[in-house]
Amino acid sequence: DKLSSSLAEKIWGAQQNFENVLENSADAIVICDISGNIVMANRAFFQLLDYTHEEVIGKHIVEFTAFKEGTYHSTTGEEIIIDEEYVSYNASRAAELFEKGYVSNWEAYLVKKDKVHVPTEITMSVLKDKDGERRGSLVIIRDITERQLAEGEIRQQAAFAKNNPAPVVQAEYGGNLIRLNPPAIAIFKKDLTGESLCNVFPEIDKSIIANVKINIPFQLEQEIDEKIFLFTLKKDDSTSSLYIYGIDITERKKAEKEIRETRDFLESIFRNSVDGIIITSPDGHITMANKVAGEIFDYSESELIGK
Repeated sequence: DKLSSSLAEKIWGAQQNFENVLENSADAIVICDISGNIVMANRAFFQLLDYTHEEVIGKHIVEFTAFKEGTYHSTTGEEIIIDEEYVSYNASRAAELFEKGYVSNWEAYLVKKDKVHVPTEITMSVLKDKDGERRGSLVIIRDITERQLAEGEIRQQAAFAKNNPAPVVQAEYGGNLIRLNPPAIAIFKKDLTGESLCNVFPEIDKSIIANVKINIPFQLEQEIDEKIFLFTLKKDDSTSSLYIYGIDITERKKAEKEIRETRDFLESIFRNSVDGIIITSPDGHITMANKVAGEIFDYSESELIGK
């Protein structure tokens, strides 16, 4: 009938928009079910880790993360150590996700098929149905290999990044700013040399400065002139300095919002429909199904996924 046809068109349009956002994203995007099993991933994710669609779908997201202690080769060309401190840090971020339903700027290593570790920055949010029940999670992953290489070059040369196109601020361990590169001066509209780090970045207090570790940075988002920047505070013992690296994430935040809104729209249609609705991947596997569809086939929603 006309109502069903209109509903199908809305779902199809929303699904197409959602898939376009996924496939055109430079960031890797993964959708997991409530158990953490991957039900959908975009091309960028497969390319990032060198896996095929068949090797990823249905696997638990943890299988692609660095969780075993040891020394590994990284895409930066360096040997990295996964130790108890790293594992503890990731456990705390996971706990934050379950507590708040959302975690951003989570720096963690993912593992390629050849076991090389990729430094990434992760944004993860819990997906809920209309009753507030958790149904899964949306994971957005950015490869930060190039960023770490740039930061490493600065450390190795013990030189300030005058030519870095991104804002970089150098501060003493005590918290006073020593230097700002031209992009940082442009963002703040003036040279803030001599100012307190805590005044320029209100979320950074003296306890954070005292406790920031070399291997585990502190990150914050700050809006400046309608742009959103992600600032990473890192300690560098080789120069006895603190470095604050900034990147403009305005467009990324817009993309994240669009993905969440499209997903929420689809979820709303699914959960409120009196008809059974199933969406499949191009190869025919079920990627989404509502409660009514489960009742029709006498399966739970999670049991239908992947069939």
